[in-house]
Amino acid sequence: LVHKPAGLDCHAPGFWARLQRDGQDALHGRPAVPGLFMHQRCVASLETAESGLIVFSQVPGIARRLLDDAPLVEHEFAIEVNGAVQPEHLPRLRPARASINRQTETLTGLRVVLHGPEPGQIAALCRNAGLAPTVLRRLRIGRLPMAGLAPGHWRCLRPQERF
Repeated sequence: LVHKPAGLDCHAPGFWARLQRDGQDALHGRPAVPGLFMHQRCVASLETAESGLIVFSQVPGIARRLLDDAPLVEHEFAIEVNGAVQPEHLPRLRPARASINRQTETLTGLRVVLHGPEPGQIAALCRNAGLAPTVLRRLRIGRLPMAGLAPGHWRCLRPQERF
């Protein structure tokens, strides 16, 4: 599990080398085991401008759950848009479920939940609804939250954790 900062391409060459050099396992606070990053495949990615939880795995069962069974797995996003959003605008974000989390005169925070979104789909839904997202961050995939991971940090999936 990786907390990807905005502006970082998770498919770019050297992504794992940067995490190996700069990051450490946030769960145990120690450097990665040699070979841990070999043959890792991104099975829950985000666009470069988006931030939040992404998943890399070399385990076929995890890849199957997040890729093949994607329509069954919820993804929760926090989105910030400029200006006020009225509740009647939220149905325009379908098929996602959306709610207003916080609102000021200049900024609105939304919570959006969608099953198995493709990278960039949430931003596209916002644009189609007439909203211009300034921040888009994935908070949760299935039952696994990003809580506790600082931007750029990673941790291994615990044995008891499931998506």
